[in-house]
Amino acid sequence: MNNFRKIDIDAIEDDYLNDDDLLEIDPRSEQDALSYFTSLQAQVRGLVNGGDVTNALGLILDDPPYGPTVDSARKINTDTVIQILSSTRTSDISNVINNLQPNQQDNLMKYIYKCMSLPVAEQIGNVFLSWHEKLTQVAALAVGVTAWNDGNSEVDSNSFSLLIEKSVGDADDEFNKSINTSLQTEKSPILNIPKNKFVIRGNQCYQSVGLPPRDDLPESPYVNIGLGHCRDQDNDDLQIIYAGNTINVGKDDRCRLVNDDNLSVRCVVPI
Repeated sequence: MNNFRKIDIDAIEDDYLNDDDLLEIDPRSEQDALSYFTSLQAQVRGLVNGGDVTNALGLILDDPPYGPTVDSARKINTDTVIQILSSTRTSDISNVINNLQPNQQDNLMKYIYKCMSLPVAEQIGNVFLSWHEKLTQVAALAVGVTAWNDGNSEVDSNSFSLLIEKSVGDADDEFNKSINTSLQTEKSPILNIPKNKFVIRGNQCYQSVGLPPRDDLPESPYVNIGLGHCRDQDNDDLQIIYAGNTINVGKDDRCRLVNDDNLSVRCVVPI
């Protein structure tokens, strides 16, 4: 009776999506990548032995191998990451992370999740959790926004991007009907909502801001979202307040549906 649970539908369908179809391809050849990251591994070990963990980690996180065509290089780099993470004193983790560039912090988070899925996590999973905790504290904005983005991360330097996901649920009048926040929003102590992500209670409209993270801005834009915008009812109930100027964001050429479900809208707003 339970045999149907074991049937691999994709194996008997002509038209299906392979995992490889979703992966980006590293432009380096397999041999070039293997040679480069083997050499880099030796260089990194020398830095670690000399106590320079930050530069060692930065080197392997700056331009790591990716995609299905460079598996050997990916394994070497992952092994090197594990070696560094497991040999770093807990008291030094925050300082190391603080000195990494945003793209390196982003790649570190990806490696941490990868490492957690490996058999080695059964022995040193606490090490990966310690790094994850410290990385989230230090770089919550950068790594959080990257995790929530929908692939459209190219935003002009004179703009910032707002992703709004709308719920189809009914509103509950006992909750607030709008929220005013900023890029520096801290997580809610009640709802445990992560920094830079918030919920408008009632219709559960939430949004994340900053793709890519805008650490270059002299001040943080404030965002005000009303329930009408979440429900696709009103045009000007989303406001961006930046540098003393208020921008009413309507459903004009600045806002586009992310997909066809009419539940996600991206607004790229000039500042």
